[in-house]
Amino acid sequence: TGPPFAQHRDSVAVVDCSGRPIEMYPEAPAVLCALHSLGVPLVACSRSDEPEWCRAVAELYVLDPSTGLRFGGALHEASVIRPARSKVAHLREIQAALGVPFQELLLFDDERRICGEGEAMGVRCVCVEGTGLNLDALA
Repeated sequence: TGPPFAQHRDSVAVVDCSGRPIEMYPEAPAVLCALHSLGVPLVACSRSDEPEWCRAVAELYVLDPSTGLRFGGALHEASVIRPARSKVAHLREIQAALGVPFQELLLFDDERRICGEGEAMGVRCVCVEGTGLNLDALA
């Protein structure tokens, strides 16, 4: 069987097998759409024991209902979603795939420890712990 997620039949929401919505931080879709419209490569860098489920949710999640832009469609192929490997290793893979210096990467994360690891590599990090990804993070 496939991942336990589906598009809600009456909306653009993604729901799990119990019908509960899978939600991003409220302003995250607007932030991701803004970055995407500026041509900024969007790359997922995630540690997950169910990477295929993460990819399935990304493919279903509509960032912009007016255009139909889906999160999965906006993601760059350099995305790294794997079981519990180091975020540092993920960032190294992404940096190599994009061919840019670490200083040109921007990481949004909700763990201060991860942001500290990224900053130690030269990655620009925005910790969204507690607040979530919001438009103020772009300022």
